[in-house]
Amino acid sequence: LRGASRGLQAITDLGGIDCARHFAVSIHSPVGEVPKGHARSSYWSGLPLPADSIVFIDPDNGFETKTRKGPKWIRHTEVESLLGALPQSSAVVVYQHRPRKTWEQVFKALAPQLSHAGHATAAYDSSLAFVILARSRQVFRRLRTAGQEYARQHGRATWAALSVGGA
Repeated sequence: LRGASRGLQAITDLGGIDCARHFAVSIHSPVGEVPKGHARSSYWSGLPLPADSIVFIDPDNGFETKTRKGPKWIRHTEVESLLGALPQSSAVVVYQHRPRKTWEQVFKALAPQLSHAGHATAAYDSSLAFVILARSRQVFRRLRTAGQEYARQHGRATWAALSVGGA
Protein backbone atom coordinates (compact mmCIF):
# COMPACT_ATOMS: atom_id res chain seq x y z
CA LEU A 1 0.00 0.00 0.00
CA ARG A 2 2.73 2.42 0.96
CA GLY A 3 4.82 1.71 -2.15
CA ALA A 4 2.02 2.44 -4.62
CA SER A 5 1.76 5.78 -6.35
CA ARG A 6 -0.62 8.21 -4.65
CA GLY A 7 -3.16 10.44 -6.25
CA LEU A 8 -6.48 10.30 -8.01
CA GLN A 9 -5.19 8.36 -11.03
CA ALA A 10 -4.06 5.50 -8.78
CA ILE A 11 -7.57 5.43 -7.33
CA THR A 12 -9.28 5.32 -10.72
CA ASP A 13 -6.93 2.54 -11.86
CA LEU A 14 -8.24 0.27 -9.10
CA GLY A 15 -11.44 -0.28 -11.09
CA GLY A 16 -9.51 -2.22 -13.73
CA ILE A 17 -7.62 -4.71 -11.55
CA ASP A 18 -10.21 -7.43 -12.20
CA CYS A 19 -9.79 -8.02 -15.94
CA ALA A 20 -13.04 -9.96 -16.19
CA ARG A 21 -15.25 -7.05 -15.20
CA HIS A 22 -14.34 -3.46 -14.45
CA PHE A 23 -15.81 -1.27 -11.76
CA ALA A 24 -16.59 2.34 -12.59
CA VAL A 25 -14.39 4.73 -10.62
CA SER A 26 -15.20 8.43 -10.53
CA ILE A 27 -14.12 11.19 -8.19
CA HIS A 28 -16.93 13.00 -6.34
CA SER A 29 -15.93 16.57 -5.48
CA PRO A 30 -12.18 15.93 -5.79
CA VAL A 31 -11.16 19.29 -4.36
CA GLY A 32 -13.91 19.61 -1.78
CA GLU A 33 -14.18 18.41 1.76
CA VAL A 34 -17.17 17.00 3.55
CA PRO A 35 -18.73 20.03 5.26
CA LYS A 36 -19.45 20.26 8.96
CA GLY A 37 -22.82 19.95 10.65
CA HIS A 38 -26.08 19.59 8.77
CA ALA A 39 -24.45 20.26 5.39
CA ARG A 40 -22.80 16.81 5.50
CA SER A 41 -25.96 15.10 4.26
CA SER A 42 -26.20 17.39 1.22
CA TYR A 43 -22.63 16.44 0.28
CA TRP A 44 -23.50 12.74 0.22
CA SER A 45 -26.85 13.29 -1.52
CA GLY A 46 -25.05 14.50 -4.66
CA LEU A 47 -23.02 11.33 -5.01
CA PRO A 48 -23.84 9.30 -8.14
CA LEU A 49 -24.67 5.68 -7.31
CA PRO A 50 -24.33 3.63 -10.51
CA ALA A 51 -24.23 -0.15 -10.69
CA ASP A 52 -20.80 -1.84 -10.64
CA SER A 53 -19.16 1.04 -8.80
CA ILE A 54 -16.89 1.42 -5.82
CA VAL A 55 -17.41 4.36 -3.48
CA PHE A 56 -13.94 5.05 -2.07
CA ILE A 57 -14.02 7.26 1.00
CA ASP A 58 -10.88 8.98 2.27
CA PRO A 59 -12.00 10.78 5.43
CA ASP A 60 -8.46 11.77 6.46
CA ASN A 61 -8.45 9.49 9.52
CA GLY A 62 -11.09 6.79 9.02
CA PHE A 63 -14.24 5.72 10.82
CA GLU A 64 -15.50 7.75 13.74
CA THR A 65 -14.97 6.33 17.22
CA LYS A 66 -16.47 7.22 20.59
CA THR A 67 -13.76 9.82 21.14
CA ARG A 68 -12.94 10.77 17.53
CA LYS A 69 -15.71 12.55 15.65
CA GLY A 70 -15.78 15.45 13.26
CA PRO A 71 -14.93 16.26 9.65
CA LYS A 72 -11.80 14.09 9.63
CA TRP A 73 -13.79 10.92 10.32
CA ILE A 74 -16.56 9.22 8.36
CA ARG A 75 -19.70 8.53 10.36
CA HIS A 76 -20.98 4.98 10.53
CA THR A 77 -24.45 6.23 9.61
CA GLU A 78 -23.03 7.83 6.44
CA VAL A 79 -21.39 4.58 5.34
CA GLU A 80 -24.53 2.61 6.16
CA SER A 81 -26.66 5.02 4.14
CA LEU A 82 -24.30 4.97 1.16
CA LEU A 83 -24.00 1.20 1.12
CA GLY A 84 -27.76 0.83 1.44
CA ALA A 85 -28.38 3.23 -1.46
CA LEU A 86 -25.91 1.51 -3.77
CA PRO A 87 -27.01 -1.25 -6.11
CA GLN A 88 -26.09 -4.77 -4.92
CA SER A 89 -23.34 -4.84 -7.58
CA SER A 90 -21.46 -1.97 -5.91
CA ALA A 91 -19.36 -1.55 -2.77
CA VAL A 92 -17.78 0.93 -0.35
CA VAL A 93 -14.08 1.14 0.54
CA VAL A 94 -12.96 3.32 3.47
CA TYR A 95 -9.40 4.53 4.00
CA GLN A 96 -8.49 4.03 7.67
CA HIS A 97 -5.48 5.27 9.64
CA ARG A 98 -4.37 3.06 12.52
CA PRO A 99 -4.87 4.80 15.85
CA ARG A 100 -2.61 3.99 18.79
CA LYS A 101 -3.99 0.45 18.96
CA THR A 102 -3.17 -2.79 17.20
CA TRP A 103 -5.06 -3.55 14.01
CA GLU A 104 -6.64 -6.50 15.81
CA GLN A 105 -8.07 -4.12 18.42
CA VAL A 106 -9.21 -1.66 15.75
CA PHE A 107 -10.97 -4.33 13.66
CA LYS A 108 -12.56 -5.98 16.72
CA ALA A 109 -14.06 -2.62 17.74
CA LEU A 110 -15.03 -1.71 14.17
CA ALA A 111 -16.75 -4.95 13.12
CA PRO A 112 -19.93 -4.54 15.24
CA GLN A 113 -20.41 -1.06 13.75
CA LEU A 114 -20.45 -2.61 10.26
CA SER A 115 -23.32 -5.04 10.76
CA HIS A 116 -25.23 -3.26 7.95
CA ALA A 117 -22.67 -4.64 5.48
CA GLY A 118 -23.10 -8.29 4.70
CA HIS A 119 -19.39 -8.71 4.07
CA ALA A 120 -16.25 -6.88 5.18
CA THR A 121 -12.51 -7.30 4.97
CA ALA A 122 -9.50 -5.05 5.34
CA ALA A 123 -6.20 -4.78 3.52
CA TYR A 124 -3.66 -3.13 5.77
CA ASP A 125 -0.03 -2.40 6.47
CA SER A 126 1.58 -0.95 9.60
CA SER A 127 -0.19 2.41 9.50
CA LEU A 128 -3.21 2.34 7.17
CA ALA A 129 -5.99 0.09 5.94
CA PHE A 130 -8.62 -0.11 3.25
CA VAL A 131 -11.85 -1.45 4.76
CA ILE A 132 -13.93 -3.08 2.02
CA LEU A 133 -17.70 -3.39 2.49
CA ALA A 134 -20.26 -5.09 0.26
CA ARG A 135 -23.79 -6.38 0.66
CA SER A 136 -23.40 -9.02 -2.07
CA ARG A 137 -21.18 -12.06 -1.51
CA GLN A 138 -20.33 -12.11 -5.24
CA VAL A 139 -19.15 -8.48 -5.23
CA PHE A 140 -17.27 -9.04 -1.98
CA ARG A 141 -15.41 -12.02 -3.44
CA ARG A 142 -14.47 -10.05 -6.56
CA LEU A 143 -13.13 -7.16 -4.51
CA ARG A 144 -11.30 -9.45 -2.12
CA THR A 145 -9.68 -11.23 -5.08
CA ALA A 146 -8.73 -7.92 -6.71
CA GLY A 147 -7.38 -6.61 -3.43
CA GLN A 148 -5.37 -9.74 -2.77
CA GLU A 149 -3.90 -9.47 -6.26
CA TYR A 150 -3.01 -5.84 -5.57
CA ALA A 151 -1.35 -6.91 -2.32
CA ARG A 152 0.55 -9.69 -4.11
CA GLN A 153 1.81 -7.25 -6.74
CA HIS A 154 2.90 -4.65 -4.18
CA GLY A 155 4.08 -7.05 -1.47
CA ARG A 156 3.16 -5.10 1.64
CA ALA A 157 -0.51 -5.61 2.50
CA THR A 158 -1.97 -8.08 4.96
CA TRP A 159 -5.63 -9.18 4.93
CA ALA A 160 -8.11 -9.56 7.77
CA ALA A 161 -11.70 -10.72 7.61
CA LEU A 162 -14.08 -8.63 9.71
CA SER A 163 -16.86 -10.70 11.17
CA VAL A 164 -19.97 -8.67 10.41
CA GLY A 165 -22.42 -11.48 9.91
CA GLY A 166 -21.95 -12.53 6.29
CA ALA A 167 -18.23 -12.70 5.54
